[in-house]
Amino acid sequence: MRKPLLKPCEFIRKAMATLFLAANPQLLLHPSRLLSPNDADRKKIDKICSFLGNAEGRDKIAKIVQFFARFLDGFFREGPGAAILGPAAVPYCDQLKALWGALQTSRAWSWMGKSIVEWRTDIQTFENKTLSDEVKFLHMACRFFFAGRWFFENFMLLVQSKVLMDNTKGGFWAPAPELNKIAKRSWFIALCFGVATECAKLRLLRQKWTALEDVKSKKSTEAYEQEKSKLTEDLKLRGRTILMMLCDSPASISVGFGVPMSNMKIGFFMTIASYIQCKNLWPK
Repeated sequence: MRKPLLKPCEFIRKAMATLFLAANPQLLLHPSRLLSPNDADRKKIDKICSFLGNAEGRDKIAKIVQFFARFLDGFFREGPGAAILGPAAVPYCDQLKALWGALQTSRAWSWMGKSIVEWRTDIQTFENKTLSDEVKFLHMACRFFFAGRWFFENFMLLVQSKVLMDNTKGGFWAPAPELNKIAKRSWFIALCFGVATECAKLRLLRQKWTALEDVKSKKSTEAYEQEKSKLTEDLKLRGRTILMMLCDSPASISVGFGVPMSNMKIGFFMTIASYIQCKNLWPK
């Protein structure tokens, strides 16, 4: 029998420590710096507190830990890591599965009523006079299906927790697996409209870029560089957002449409999506 290349206990301990630090980034700062008068340290602390003080920020940190744990679970249970650690990895994979399962449930409870927030976003988008009709209605469609996703997720959790009874037990709602499938399909449609929205923004961005180049000779070098810098940052944001939505789709495809995917693949792509979401939410 081939010996494992790494000691399971040592590897899992380091992996779990990494997950803990990812969930608590403030621990990366030395305690003595918390009262430091240094402006740079203060700004770091302020950004971390601002990020963690936001419900979306905390949710996305939990999402990173959830899907990274799911990736590790799949990697060492059924992926290449199984050949490295062997059967000794199974108990630790079970711990990782319990971790990402608990995070999935806890995050789902935090989504209660989120469909109302999405509906308000739809109203605000409709009332926004600065948006082109193309971007406006694509974005409204995106948020509408996100609202549908949260709506069915909320009731799926209530049925799953037996707060509400499904229609097989005299209740009104479909069984939890069916509600989950509807929620994930709505999520996938929302992501499709989200990508379409970003592509529409890219098309408008290209028009602005062309217009800027046409008047380059009439602008000062400083003004030209400033406008070009803003367009470049906007271009990067649009690109990151499209990548995020593409990487965020495996879970919705797997559950919503029954496409078989390993935990390793879902965890890998969703971890990338979570990181980009955190990057987009991180205070400037």
